[in-house]
Amino acid sequence: MRSKRSVRLEAKWRKIFAEHPRSGQTIRAYCKARHVTERAFFFWRSEMERLAQPLAVGPQLIPIRILPDFTLRMQVRCPLGHVVRLSSHDGSLLSNLFRALNGGVAW
Repeated sequence: MRSKRSVRLEAKWRKIFAEHPRSGQTIRAYCKARHVTERAFFFWRSEMERLAQPLAVGPQLIPIRILPDFTLRMQVRCPLGHVVRLSSHDGSLLSNLFRALNGGVAW
């Protein structure tokens, strides 16, 4: 979070930069008339340009948790030669599937 002082300074310099082109003066004459140094003018101009640039976002790390693989894998060969491959983390899902395929009768 920026301090109130830095926010005020930024506002002051934004106003100075906005008014400069309308003045028709050189930077040197403009700074002299407003009692600011050219060095401060150029410093704040580069600072305002830097602040206007989007922040470079590097790779972000997100926490992950690696769980043991409890995936059930099955391969079913149908009488007509079709092969069905199934994977599930839920054994009851596969059980219900086979029960449905068997006309509702448990194996």
